[in-house]
Amino acid sequence: MRPYIDLLKAYLKKWETERYLEVLLAVLAVLLLFQGVRGVSAMIQAGTVLRSLEESNAAPPKRAVSDGVEPYRAMLDKGTFGRVPGKQPLKVFGILGDSALIGSDPNSAKLYSINAELPGGEKLVEIGPNSVVLENEEKEHTLTVFPVPAAPKANSGAP
Repeated sequence: MRPYIDLLKAYLKKWETERYLEVLLAVLAVLLLFQGVRGVSAMIQAGTVLRSLEESNAAPPKRAVSDGVEPYRAMLDKGTFGRVPGKQPLKVFGILGDSALIGSDPNSAKLYSINAELPGGEKLVEIGPNSVVLENEEKEHTLTVFPVPAAPKANSGAP
């Protein structure tokens, strides 16, 4: 009698698992049907809107015709997203031994070593642990990787 009971339990367990799968498939089918109905409804509405636009006698809005890029001159002069085209100030993005990563932005930075000619006619004359010295027409200026924090202001004794 025991084998029959075990067989019956196994059959019921299998039937229960199959039942869950049937319910899951039914829910998925309902969801797909719902999405399909929504898609068809949207296509019908779009067709209705297009037909109503085609049937209307309203003329399309007229645009003023302009010559070339003159209306956009201010944007061209200012540059894309506020960057002024042309010479951008150089920055040092990192120091790697006896070379420095220098450029106007991180995407255009290149690796230079001492006595290298940089864009804009500047020359790299010295590389320090946190800075580089550039020379342009006998004038030297320093670029730093990390700015040195300012010394705290002395308190004048007022509470």
